[in-house]
Amino acid sequence: MGRNIFFRVFVGLTVGMLGPVWGSPIGVTSGMSNTVNHDTTGGLSIVASVSGNPTGTFSGLFSGAGKLTIGNGTLPVTVDLRNLSNSYSGGTDVLSGSTVIVLQGTSATPGAAIAGGTSISLEGGTIKFQMSDGATPTITNTITLTGGGTLSAIGSGAVYQYSPIHGTGGLTIGEGSVTFAAANNYTGGTTVASGATLYTSASTSPSSDTDGITLSGGVVNFTGGSSYGGPVTFSTYSGSNAINSDTLLTLSNGGLTVPSGVEVDLSNINYKGPTVVDGGILNVNSLTSSGVTLNNGGDLIFYGEITSYDGPITGGNNSQSGITNADTINIELSGNITGSLYFQWAGGTLELTGTNSYHPSSGPANELSGGATLLGTTRGIQGDISISDDSVCNVIFKDSNANGTYEGVVIPFPLNN
Repeated sequence: MGRNIFFRVFVGLTVGMLGPVWGSPIGVTSGMSNTVNHDTTGGLSIVASVSGNPTGTFSGLFSGAGKLTIGNGTLPVTVDLRNLSNSYSGGTDVLSGSTVIVLQGTSATPGAAIAGGTSISLEGGTIKFQMSDGATPTITNTITLTGGGTLSAIGSGAVYQYSPIHGTGGLTIGEGSVTFAAANNYTGGTTVASGATLYTSASTSPSSDTDGITLSGGVVNFTGGSSYGGPVTFSTYSGSNAINSDTLLTLSNGGLTVPSGVEVDLSNINYKGPTVVDGGILNVNSLTSSGVTLNNGGDLIFYGEITSYDGPITGGNNSQSGITNADTINIELSGNITGSLYFQWAGGTLELTGTNSYHPSSGPANELSGGATLLGTTRGIQGDISISDDSVCNVIFKDSNANGTYEGVVIPFPLNN
């Protein structure tokens, strides 16, 4: 005897081995504006319908217990959520290459386009908190990084991140002002991009992250404490305000690094910790570092009001690293100066009072010009001395009891007959 089989079809419901999935992905085309209300129950995705990272603005209400996913991991899409009453509770995933812009309310118009307390997962994606009227919203969404992500503040206000950021792959502060106000524990490092500012402290920066902070044209301000356990690296030119602290900053692991091709100006920070100039250029008008190492042709340039430095300076790996002055200054270097490096001093006075053993990989150890004076003991002044112009330069030894021995050669500037 046959059996009747009945099929019941529900619009918007797909039946399969994995159970029901409510709704189809919402496709975004360039400049799209969507005012429809959406239910995330069972999960909802917003994806690009065309290439070129199209932007869609969504002012309708998103509600339901399901997750909202931005992008498909292949075609990037930008989704601008504008409804401050959105209440979906299943979390938000932002996939690789895609961006979600989240409108934040003000005291006059409270709310947020992603409900506070819900989870946000950045899987190579970007979240931008959109402020208005100079608002400084408190973000209470826990953010998880899977393969890294970018956090930005856009508009005239600033973002205060009060829930921890977890995960792997590193975090980029893409633009605007972001303050870490929770104990974060992600790994992979923190990059502060050009135009972005990060406010952090020893208690809010990831304490176990050996990748540290990379300043890629951005600014980091250390607040509420004076220590940081990771290294700080500059990846592009940085001006005098690139790194700041409200007190003397202690860099306990890794210190500051200036890599090849990068020039950094440190004139607004007092810190303790090692400094490595690895082929780059470091300009200083004050220096409290625990020591400076010059590798791969890296240069240390003194300028401005600096008058002394008592830390060690080391030249490494047989490179032509130099110590020079940009202004006519008088400075005493009392720490020990060793390794492969040379001095090039134009005008002013350079006083060497440490027990030194520096030497260049080639050429004279000391080059004077512009009427400069080289002052020190025979323990301090090492190697040959060259006068590189026709100015009157001075070399003064001030050994006690006049019992020092200088074993170098003074090479005068050749005068035309």
